[in-house]
Amino acid sequence: MKYFKYTDQCPTTKRGILLVPRELDNAPVSPDLPGLDHYWLEGYWHYGTVDDSAVADPANHIYEFSAAQLHFDLASTQEGECNDLLNEMEDEYNDIVIIINAEHPNQQGSDGATRYASAKEVVDGTKDKDTTTTAIKDEATAASKTVAVLCAEIVADYDAWQAKLTKLSNLKTTYSDRCKNYTISDSNAAATKTDFLTWKEKTETLGTLSIDDAFYQNAVDDGVLMDSDDDDTYTMKFYHPNLKYRWRIS
Repeated sequence: MKYFKYTDQCPTTKRGILLVPRELDNAPVSPDLPGLDHYWLEGYWHYGTVDDSAVADPANHIYEFSAAQLHFDLASTQEGECNDLLNEMEDEYNDIVIIINAEHPNQQGSDGATRYASAKEVVDGTKDKDTTTTAIKDEATAASKTVAVLCAEIVADYDAWQAKLTKLSNLKTTYSDRCKNYTISDSNAAATKTDFLTWKEKTETLGTLSIDDAFYQNAVDDGVLMDSDDDDTYTMKFYHPNLKYRWRIS
């Protein structure tokens, strides 16, 4: 068995094509190679295995790859995709942090930190409610609450804010590590092919989701979430972080 990389061919001229001409009357076809078994399409390049009798034709965009060449080609593709996914995840992470912070506006900035520290002292009993800051007392009065009640609410809101940020950070670490730590084996061509297909095709079950939610429906439409058995149990690509969806699902 050999490992080939090739393009489709024009059905009339049998010449390899990198871009399908708009004037092409019929759909392009695969080259006539003995034992051709296609296993992946990347852009306009196909990857497949062929019988040992197959002969490469570089002038016609048909290449035979050694194990080292195959590994370089597929591992480079995987590494590039990983970098793109990590950059996308960083953007999604920052967007979610903005949303979380907006849900807890009173915890932001130095004023929020001072407010929390004062409330925490009252809740922990290290400072009497009657000797806490004037700002806390004034806020409690304006809200028609006791200082003790207001301080408990401030601390609870802070804890909820931090819990969300911690959860998001843990998700980011989990899925960035999963992506970054994946490598394509260079031990032999068969292992390279297997590892590459695992990177591309492995999925994980996320559970049952309410796809009536437009947020999830968009993910289905974009192919991020997949329902293979029509029972509302959805899967996602294992090595794709897709943080904005995992955040909502988790």
